[in-house]
Amino acid sequence: MIEVILISMLISLFWGIGAVGQKWLLNCISVKAYYIYASLILAIVGLGYFLIYYKEGIIHAHTMKPKHIVILIATVLIGGTIANLMFAYVLSTNNNTSVATALSATYPMFTLILAYYLLKENIDKKSIIGVILITAGIMLLSANL
Repeated sequence: MIEVILISMLISLFWGIGAVGQKWLLNCISVKAYYIYASLILAIVGLGYFLIYYKEGIIHAHTMKPKHIVILIATVLIGGTIANLMFAYVLSTNNNTSVATALSATYPMFTLILAYYLLKENIDKKSIIGVILITAGIMLLSANL
């Protein structure tokens, strides 16, 4: 369990570094330029992953059902591309990086609701209370009290 907590905190640190770096860059270059460069870097890294895993025989695209391919494309476009583009836009138009980042961190609330309805996952009281507290904390941070 401690390993999961440490890795999760490291992920949060990386996201924090990414948001601050993104905001700094958006003061120097346009959102469009940022996404062209970011897309190029992601494509190179993605191609590297693909080549490594293809050689290892891990990639089995031929066994994926069309439904799985559609869901894969949709989740990458929605969660990876559209959400990031919107976040970059908010950072470029808002002087308060911490508020923009905090408000975008309300996603656990949506994840909980979508997982319940779409994946039929059980939600216990502890999860509901946790998400409420996280969302309330984010709203307090965003209110600049």
